Amino acid sequence: MPINETKILGGKALIYQNDYEIWQFRCWISKEKQYIRESLRTRDKAVAVELAEDKYLELAAKVKNNQKIFGLPLEEAIKPFLDFKFKQVGIGDEDTIVIGRYKTIETHLNHLKNYAGPKTKIQNLGRNFLVSYATDDGEIDYVSFRRNQGAAPATIRNEISTINACFRHLYDAGHITLRKLAMPIKTKKVKDLDHDLVRRQTFTPEEYTKFWTALSRTYVGKTETKNLSKEEIYDRQLARHYFLFACNSGMRSGELRKMRYEDVSLEEVKRDGKTYILAKVEVPALNTKTRDYRKFYCVGGQYLRRWASSFANQKEGIIFSRDGETELHNSFFNKHFRRVIALSKIDAERKKVLVPYSCRHYAITNLIINGNARYEDIAFMVGTSINQIQSTYLHLQEDMMRNTALSRYYKTSEGYAVPLIDSLE
Repeated sequence: MPINETKILGGKALIYQNDYEIWQFRCWISKEKQYIRESLRTRDKAVAVELAEDKYLELAAKVKNNQKIFGLPLEEAIKPFLDFKFKQVGIGDEDTIVIGRYKTIETHLNHLKNYAGPKTKIQNLGRNFLVSYATDDGEIDYVSFRRNQGAAPATIRNEISTINACFRHLYDAGHITLRKLAMPIKTKKVKDLDHDLVRRQTFTPEEYTKFWTALSRTYVGKTETKNLSKEEIYDRQLARHYFLFACNSGMRSGELRKMRYEDVSLEEVKRDGKTYILAKVEVPALNTKTRDYRKFYCVGGQYLRRWASSFANQKEGIIFSRDGETELHNSFFNKHFRRVIALSKIDAERKKVLVPYSCRHYAITNLIINGNARYEDIAFMVGTSINQIQSTYLHLQEDMMRNTALSRYYKTSEGYAVPLIDSLE
């Protein structure tokens, strides 16, 4: 029971002693309709009055600045940061971010809410909550939490960077009092790529044939589409031509989703008695991951021609779109990819590994093993660096080196084939 209640500052707050004679502070926060109660940690009344008055003035200043005394739930507290980032959405130049980047930030903060709990008051999160956080199931840390969900180290690093930026913005804007977060133990950036994963995520020639058959025959065939609406059939044809061109161009998904009719021209080229329809593609800098403009040729132009002439609702604007104006989300293509893979006759275990990015892997793999293109040309065509090509597709180089080692001939500068001589045993 409170004892020795004493009003201070004309009744704006009061102090009282608990059963252990320790002075306590109590004040009504009218905006939040709650009492705030805190221990003053002293048995000396004079000291208690002084501490209580300072505490009241501190609270009054926060209320005047529209700060929440009891703290907002995490899901509400991060909204000012999301609003701030949304206002930056534009064309992706030096002063703006693209909508895809905003969606990524949103996703990063959704993982934060799952980690700490969306209803957790942000004021209750200490600076070490990413390093150590108590839950009903025990103590966790953010890196382990996300790693157990299957997140890659690079993904975790990016999420932590976003979380840190969010809290720094909220502090600078006066929404929270936590100035700086303690960063978790950094996940070491591994330069050695999982080459086996790249190999496993790449279509073999036989698998690509099965994928193509499912995509161009089964998925859009009469049996599979007889009960579908015109809109659903249209979406299937859109996804079909998107993936066919992806497997020939090696372009990233974001570049393909933004590609416009005015960015592409088709040319017919005859070689070795065959006629090829090449696509001359211009990729604006703002559509690329590296923010570098590039222009290149690739095969597969017949798919763009057929899409435009036989299926597309429009002949201008965004190519792989329902209306030429609205960019389709990655989830649209992921959904159709999984459906096609399920219909294909690819081995069941391999179906689990193949992903939409397998189309890019397949295109680059073909360019490398063909042997007619230089690494720098391939890197420029697909919008990456020579080092990235060499490191990511190391397994192909090793295969080529083995073939070279087992070759029984070499070519002279004049183009003559000269047999190799076996070493004497």
